[in-house]
Amino acid sequence: MSAVRHPLVAAPLRAPRPLHFDSRTPLRRSLGSLFDLVQRMQRSLDPCEVLVALHESLATQPDYQGLEFQGPALAFAVGDAAFFTCEYTLQVDEEPLGSVQLHFDRAPDARARARVEARVNASLPSLRNALAHERLRRQACQDAMTGLLNRNALETILPREIAFAQRERLPLSVVLFDLDHFKRVNDSNGHQAGDRVLIDVARIAGQTLRESDLAFRFGGDEFLVVLPDTDADGAAHAAQRLRDAVGTEESIRARLGRGVSLSAGVSTLGPGDDAERLLARADRALYGAKDAGRNCCVESRKLASIASSGSSVIRNPSWPASECSTS
Repeated sequence: MSAVRHPLVAAPLRAPRPLHFDSRTPLRRSLGSLFDLVQRMQRSLDPCEVLVALHESLATQPDYQGLEFQGPALAFAVGDAAFFTCEYTLQVDEEPLGSVQLHFDRAPDARARARVEARVNASLPSLRNALAHERLRRQACQDAMTGLLNRNALETILPREIAFAQRERLPLSVVLFDLDHFKRVNDSNGHQAGDRVLIDVARIAGQTLRESDLAFRFGGDEFLVVLPDTDADGAAHAAQRLRDAVGTEESIRARLGRGVSLSAGVSTLGPGDDAERLLARADRALYGAKDAGRNCCVESRKLASIASSGSSVIRNPSWPASECSTS
């Protein structure tokens, strides 16, 4: 169990000058608060709670202000940034956990640093367990192929987002979309190429959507996007941006020898809606987009007008009609 120490520096927060140093300081039972710290950490499998416990323990040290943690499964900050930073690379039994930056108003002396390092080292077993639990939790909620959230995550997240929107009286919309004639991709180019297209679509969604938007792999080539604080018009425009980005993606065109298009259905939260009703309307709108010729977006509130008006169908006129035809 060790923390590799970098020097305390008076420098811009994001520009430390690293100097590696192995610190294998044994825990000292004479530091009475350490035992309480370890006990508190062992009661939680949430890495953020473990880091908050470390932060609150360090808050008793002179001039300490806050910490930042960076790891493969988590980025977290608590407290305040300050002029002096002390960075540690964390590992347990040669297993890297990430790094932590501690912020001080003034450089601590050697005794203060020893107390700080004892607390950092005391936190490592609990932090490792919590990070491992977090990885497992994310894997259970993550689609293995695309890295997007999966149906298990949707069952938890969507009701929570709906409850928040209803409580705060905010709009919320969803976009349900799939790739047009995706079976032809698998039949013509092979399932490996089809899988690569799905990965590309997931990447494009991450690049096109806002940070607050939530993208899920709904199943097969079907995807769902939850758009907080977004009305129907905003959701339709988000769907159009996503469709344009997928349709013009050069890596897909180079891999398949042609582009792909998508069809989308938009549904917006209404009074008394739950997740099932919201998704059912999005599903009907998606089928409406297929009936309208594919390669388009249909809003559920305008389904009845499709036969008499094109105002509810959003298309990209630059794509050939042959790519928009129904099968």
